[in-house]
Amino acid sequence: MEMCARESADRRNGRRIVCSIVASTRLGTSRRACARRRSANRIVLAGVLTAALAGCSDDNRITMDALHELESQISREMQERSVKELAPEQVALTEIRAETVGPGDVLTLTITGANGPYLVNNVRVRVNENGQIRLPLVGTLKVGGLDMNGVEQVVIDAHVPDFVKDLTVFAELTLPEATTVLVVNAGGQPELVTLRSNERNVLYALALSARATQGASGRVTVRSVRPEREAVVYNLTQADGARRALLAPPLESGDTVFVEAAPTYSVFLTGLVNAPGPLALPPDSSISVARAIASAGGLIDFLDPQEATLWRELPDGEQVRVKVNIADILAGKSPDFDLHVGDILDVPHTAETRFRDWILQNIRIGPFSVGGHYDVVSQFNFRRALNDNNRSFGQSALDNVLFSLPNAIVPPVLPPAATPN
Repeated sequence: MEMCARESADRRNGRRIVCSIVASTRLGTSRRACARRRSANRIVLAGVLTAALAGCSDDNRITMDALHELESQISREMQERSVKELAPEQVALTEIRAETVGPGDVLTLTITGANGPYLVNNVRVRVNENGQIRLPLVGTLKVGGLDMNGVEQVVIDAHVPDFVKDLTVFAELTLPEATTVLVVNAGGQPELVTLRSNERNVLYALALSARATQGASGRVTVRSVRPEREAVVYNLTQADGARRALLAPPLESGDTVFVEAAPTYSVFLTGLVNAPGPLALPPDSSISVARAIASAGGLIDFLDPQEATLWRELPDGEQVRVKVNIADILAGKSPDFDLHVGDILDVPHTAETRFRDWILQNIRIGPFSVGGHYDVVSQFNFRRALNDNNRSFGQSALDNVLFSLPNAIVPPVLPPAATPN
């Protein structure tokens, strides 16, 4: 009897031991599962925060070295194209054209020796629509398109030797048939300009206009009075452009010369600078990045941005975005470079600067304590900004984190509960 009681007690103790072992195993398994879940939650949270800090957006900016390579390549291509378009034999000194005779011109001919060795006769003749003049002894002579030397030789050949043995002729263009063109200056004001026969090109038209060069960029567009001719653009700030204008067909009465207005000589600074906006520059000048930032009042204190984005239009019209490390430039670790007219230097917000900005706006450090500040209006604007569809997932996640942090310091202001009637 006593032995059966001991065996029953041993069985009960064994079951207790087994149950305790099973319970311990289950507890250990439960604890390990909770630990795994906590670890997974930490990994997910770390991933969300990493995505928020990274912004989850591709950086399609190029480096400064890539920008220099692009500009050098475009410059070489434009130079090669210019050489092909304007061969060396075409740019000889043919720009200086002699004054030629055309229909409507009035010539004065001083003839010596027609009626005696030293007798001088002055004859004024007008060139007809066929380019001809008529003299008493010799009749009709073709002088259209000839310069003054050519006119003199034609008159001499018509008299010698049939009428006289020797003859001296001096030809002068007394009243040239003027060509009238319309010059529209950079301000849009038209002006009629009268050109002589050897002055019928763009350079003379601009030189004889009173206000053509005021506020001009150096680019002009010539539209012919003839509808079949296309408009031609000349960049007179370049030597090849000036040569092309001089070698072009002569202007005709009724042609119009449009002068392009000069662009705004400014660079633009935006983002985390104290005085964003355009920075005016004198013509044909430049300004370095460090000086441009200093002219804009410097960077905003405490935010300490590290990089900027340069927007630049290349000579071929392509616009590129360039990553600029302004922290290294201002610290003297990287070489400074010049900004071109029309460049935009944007100092954008990053995750670090947004966090610094939030600290600056919501944390108040006093002489004896540190407190939080909750601005209902700013938080409302902040939440409204979250609805912007252009924001990436990372930016939205970061904004949600920053929006919820003030609630952990100071509870949000809740609307009053409705009182029952």
